[in-house]
Order: sequence, then C-alpha cells, then structure tokens
Amino acid sequence: MNIKILVATHKKYWMPEDSVYIPIHVGREGKEDLGYIGDNTGNNISLKNPNYCELTALYWAWKNLDAGYIGLCHYRRYFMSRNKPFFIQGNRKDIFSYKDYKDILSKMDIIVSQKRHYYIETIWNQYIHAHNEHDLIELEMIIRNEYPSYYDAFENLKKRKWAHMFNMFVMKRDKYDAYCEWLFSVLFSLESKLDCIEPRLFGFLSERLLDVWLETHNYSYSEVPVSFMERQDWLGKILNFIKRKFGAIMDKLVAAIVVTYNRKNLLLENIECLKQQSESDKLDIIIIDNASTDGTESALQPYILDKSIIYINTGSNLGGAGGFNFGISYAAKKQYKYLWIMDDDCMPEHSALKEFFDADMTLHGNYGFLSSKVLWKDYSICTMNVQRKTMFENIKDFSTPLVPCVMASFVSLFIPVEVVKKFGLPIKDFFIWTDDWEYTRRISRHIPCYVVNNSVVIHKSNSNIGAHISTEVEERLDRYKYLYRNDVYLYKREGIKGFLYECVRLLFHSLKVIKDAKNNKYKRLSLIWKSTIQGFSFRPSIEYISNGENR
Repeated sequence: MNIKILVATHKKYWMPEDSVYIPIHVGREGKEDLGYIGDNTGNNISLKNPNYCELTALYWAWKNLDAGYIGLCHYRRYFMSRNKPFFIQGNRKDIFSYKDYKDILSKMDIIVSQKRHYYIETIWNQYIHAHNEHDLIELEMIIRNEYPSYYDAFENLKKRKWAHMFNMFVMKRDKYDAYCEWLFSVLFSLESKLDCIEPRLFGFLSERLLDVWLETHNYSYSEVPVSFMERQDWLGKILNFIKRKFGAIMDKLVAAIVVTYNRKNLLLENIECLKQQSESDKLDIIIIDNASTDGTESALQPYILDKSIIYINTGSNLGGAGGFNFGISYAAKKQYKYLWIMDDDCMPEHSALKEFFDADMTLHGNYGFLSSKVLWKDYSICTMNVQRKTMFENIKDFSTPLVPCVMASFVSLFIPVEVVKKFGLPIKDFFIWTDDWEYTRRISRHIPCYVVNNSVVIHKSNSNIGAHISTEVEERLDRYKYLYRNDVYLYKREGIKGFLYECVRLLFHSLKVIKDAKNNKYKRLSLIWKSTIQGFSFRPSIEYISNGENR
C-alpha cells in the first residue's frame, strides 16, 4: 500500500524516521534550503504560504506526488497510536507508523483527527471571536451561491460545537483529489473577492471546510488522536479566549442594520452619522450589501479593515425586503438586545440613538418598536415616511415626546430582539415595498408602538412625496407589481375595512393614471389591476428566529 504523509514545516526540526513521512518545506520560495522537499517545485502555490499555511503542501502533493494514499501532518503535531489527550506533550515513539496507517486504511478510505470540542461556543462564534467575521461571511456567500449542494452542511457546521481541526487527514487518492479540487476552487474564489487578506486566513478557514465536504458526500472516516510535540501555553490560551469571548461584546447593546444597493456615497455618509452617535460605544454597524456593482465594497475597505463595521455581501440582489430579512435574522442570533433598522440614505442626528434609549427607560421596555421622526433634506416632515396612527390615517401631530403609531417605515426603526423572536422576520418574498408596513403592523396588533419625537433622522430621498405609478419613468414601471400585490396582502388582513380601503385606493390610483400619466397608460393600469388580483392569492411565509419555522 503506497501511503505518503507530508510533514509540513517552515524550519529545521526533528522528523520521524519512518519512510511513510515526507518532510516538506512550506513557503520555500525565496527561503534558505532546509534539506527537505520544497513546496516551490513543480506545479505549486508556494508564494501563497503566508495566507495558505500548510495548504501549500496540500496543493503540492495534489499536483506532484504519486501515491495511493496521501495525508498531512505538522512538524509539531502528529497522529498518535495511543489515545493521549490533545493538550499532553506527545511522545515520539507513539507517532503513527506505516503499519498503523495501513491497518486503518485497509478498512477505511479516510482518516481524520479526533473531534475538537469547544463546548461553550459554536464553530461560527469561535471563529469570529478570534478572526475577522467578514471573511467567514464572504465564505458563506460563496458556498451558498457557487456551491449550493454544500450549503446545508455548512449551515450544520455553523451551529456545531465540534470540528475535525488542524487540516490533518489521510485520504485515498481519488477522494484526496476530489477534496483538493473543491477546496482550492472555494478558497481561490474567496481570495479573488477580498481586497485585504489577513495572515494564515485560508488555513484557518479550510479547517472548517473539511467537515462540510465530508458531510455533503456522507463519507465515513476513522478518527485518530492527535498530540503536540511541544508543551502548550494553556494559561495564556485560556486568558486570550476570555478576552476574545467577553471583552468586545459586553457593551454592544445595539446592532444598526443598514441595507444598501449601489448608493455608496450615501452609505458612507450614513456610516459616519452612525459612528458619531453619542452612544456609539454601544453600537455595532452591520452593512447588508445587496450585491452592489458601484464599488461599494471597495469604498468600505477602510471600515472593514479597522473593524468599525461588519460588512456582508448577500451575493445577489435580494431587494429591500430580502436584505432586511437577511440582516435582522443575522443580528437577532447574536448577543444584541436591540436592532436599529434603516436604509442607506437615512442620516441619524447625533442623539437619535440616545433618545431611543431614553424612551426605552420611560416605557420600561413595554413596546413593540420605536420609530424616529423622519425629516426630508429641507428639514420638513418627510411625507413618504410619515407613520400611521391608524391603518388608514397618518400622524399629523408630533408635539408630544411619544406618539402612538401602528405602522412605520424602515427609515430608523428601533426594535428589541425579543420582539423579533416573538413576531418573526420581515417577509422576504415581498422583495420591495410594503415589507416595513406589514412588519410593523404585525407587531402593533399586539403591543403598543411609538414615534420618538426627539429621535430625528434625515431621509435623503430624491423626493419628499415618494414614487407614484402615474408619474414613474417607463423603465421603472415593472417595480410596481410588487407594490400592489404586497398591499393587497397587507390590507386584506384588516378585514372589511382594509378591503374597502384598498378598493378606494386602487380606484384613486387608476383615475390618477388616466389623468396624469404622459405615456403607457394601458401598461400602468394593467400593472395595477393584474398585480392586485395576484395579491389575493399571494400567501408568503413568515420566518421565525427561535425554531426556524415558517408560518
């Protein structure tokens, strides 16, 4: 049985004498010769070693090594023939021999390290407490969009508290080749999307990908103990873990969720407004980018690098509704107590967040959501974002500190995470329009909700009155199919009053098209009525955080 186990090293070190092992100098290109095979020979990625670590040895073997079974160890870490705990210094005589490998591989095609258990945190949380979450999110997007058959396994891994770590394994040649083909295609795709790459990044991420590949293909494997050859500073590791785990999140009460699409200049202004909040020390900024094509991600790099924002590119345009669904779902699963939801053209004044905190104390937490007073660019009330005091009547009096309301837009909405968990997420199937009305009404049916008059934001929309199908330009008309379909869903849930209101509204819109539209009158009228009819059979599901149910 032709078995070869690479021992990845970057320095001269003790090596096992068993011929099954092949020491390989990783990152060899441009370095002093150590007397080992270099990963810079043949077809190689040696120059990528600072970011790929031992994976450059994995790649080298894939492209250059002739063997029936191929595996990877590290100069300080080996498979052991005795079940030693990982944290005990390994004994050289207990390192796996050719016979040990042969005995297992005659029955099983794959050997992996014993599961590493994290106990108090998931694989996802363990990574983000030690590394840049943005990179892991980008990886998730690639799996979801480019390798969808692997996405369920990736989701399972995120929730687990164990994994087969260290990039240590042995595989029969066909499986080894298949794994490398998949692994490097994923990592190269990720590399092409990142402007800044932290040291050892792809080595860290690949440790999480092995189980995704194994589970997707439902491969069986044999687990073997692993041990270090040197003593570890476990006290230092524990102290560092405590610092990572608890130091950064204790005072982050709020996640600001900003959905953006091709409006980078407005988004940059929005971020600066959020960073200048008087309570910014309690705030994380989460940017949900619906796959912008205007250079948004590049423009955000300084914020991403200094970790002043969490940036998530959804990989495709999910619409406003899908973006808010995605962002709220993501943040509600974290440690935050409150979510602050807004569009990228929303500019909160300096004390906007503080006023929400003050209102929360005044109300003793007894509310469903709080909404800011929304002004337009000229500091008049922004007509398109005026909250409703009933389903059918706008608020006209903003003279009191707290104004009861039943519906509000996603232009500065403050909502406790517990409310999200109780009432679910915005309906992503709406795509655009009405998602905020429906969501806030879903909550206000059960819990009092308020406009906080002193929490002020400026909405830098193009118009103060909003869009209307009668005056919309021709190339944007198709968007209105969502408006009328979604509105029917909203108002039909209000019973006979809602039905009558919607009928009157549709009649008014139709008459306005006939009177004011300069062109395409038939198309505009057709959109109104066809979409309305579709609305009566439209039954989207509502997703819930706590148990993943759809209702």
